[in-house]
Amino acid sequence: MIKTFAALPVSDEMVERARNVIREALTMGRGAVVGWSGGKDGLVAGLLARDLGIVDGCCDESFYFDAQKADIRAMATSLGVHVRYYDRLGMDWLAKHQRLCFPFGDTAATNLMCEARQRKTMEVHAAHQHAEVIITGRKQDGNNVKAPIYRKGNVLMCHPIYNWRDGHVWGFLHQHRIPMPWVYTTPLGQVWGNSPWPSFRRSANMHENWRVVASIEMKVLRDAAPYDIRGAAEVLAQMEGMAA
Repeated sequence: MIKTFAALPVSDEMVERARNVIREALTMGRGAVVGWSGGKDGLVAGLLARDLGIVDGCCDESFYFDAQKADIRAMATSLGVHVRYYDRLGMDWLAKHQRLCFPFGDTAATNLMCEARQRKTMEVHAAHQHAEVIITGRKQDGNNVKAPIYRKGNVLMCHPIYNWRDGHVWGFLHQHRIPMPWVYTTPLGQVWGNSPWPSFRRSANMHENWRVVASIEMKVLRDAAPYDIRGAAEVLAQMEGMAA
């Protein structure tokens, strides 16, 4: 059964305050790009930026399901955001950083994955576009963002919905008739949102984690098995043996 997500009303004043965060960032830095993750928060931030004429986005597809990639691309096209897609990390990389796969009870590993994957890609794309402002959907609620705008290295990080709650995000999407991204219909997305599949960390049992991921897309397990990432080869052999 697919879980529904509670929506809260979002006023015009609330939306305008969020747009003003972007406007302020643009007075502090030259040029802007959007971190287009394809998740609910990134969608809202991207739409707010689009309304101000900012349609240059980037998305790191590393460790996304194929259906997730297709959904994200279709959504960006339908909303008029021009996204460049990156796939910087692969199974060989994950095999060398196995701690970052299914990091049950390891918040530091989750943060390291985000840093190596999404944040690095945004910085690379911004530098390529000669942009000084990166707009994201990160929030206090869930991401522990402390301020709407702050400098990180050579870029300004801009978080226009930093003080929104998840309910406001779902409310905004509902009010604008934006469909729920595909990933939120899966066992991963229902709990962890629009995350790359290695971020699934429901259990300390790595075999159980693999089975859940394989139930969403078997291809992921088959691709991981040759590298035996966290026992992937053993789980694949078990599942194929049961199906025989």
